[in-house]
Amino acid sequence: MIPYADAPANVNYFLHAQVEHSRFDASRPIALLHYHDTLDPIGMLAPPFPLKPAEKEAVTLANESIQLHRHPTLRPR
Repeated sequence: MIPYADAPANVNYFLHAQVEHSRFDASRPIALLHYHDTLDPIGMLAPPFPLKPAEKEAVTLANESIQLHRHPTLRPR
């Protein structure tokens, strides 16, 4: 048998549904956001429900990265 450990929810943290993430590790940041249809009209993450602090931090970082790397003609003025 090959040893393994279950990955925490932080490595594929979904934002398209407001539920408890049973395997969330609060000692680690959220590494990847799984968001489905939670984008606003300009392509920023905008979950339709209140966010917990770790979720808010991850969405803020993701939106900053989206804004920084967006093609200049697509950036809002």
